[in-house]
Amino acid sequence: MSANPAATPFGPVEAFWAYLQRQLRARGGIRFERLGLYLTEYAWRYGHRELSTTEQLRELMKLLRQSGGRSGTFPGAATFATTGDFTDTSGRSKP
Repeated sequence: MSANPAATPFGPVEAFWAYLQRQLRARGGIRFERLGLYLTEYAWRYGHRELSTTEQLRELMKLLRQSGGRSGTFPGAATFATTGDFTDTSGRSKP
């Protein structure tokens, strides 16, 4: 790294921003009211991207157990915490 703060590279920030843009673009738009939830989710996913899907799931389960299964952010979190079922309210199973 350079000793000059003005020359500090923003590579990690730019990489996350590009990742976030790709993810949000793939969703086809989101509601402004939910922007914070999406930012939080994608920041978590980006920070844990080196983990396998199974390891990510284990981390999420650990977080849900620590929170006592309180949903707070999305419906069904408490149900998932106790059953491990990804089924949404329409009965479709999510990947």
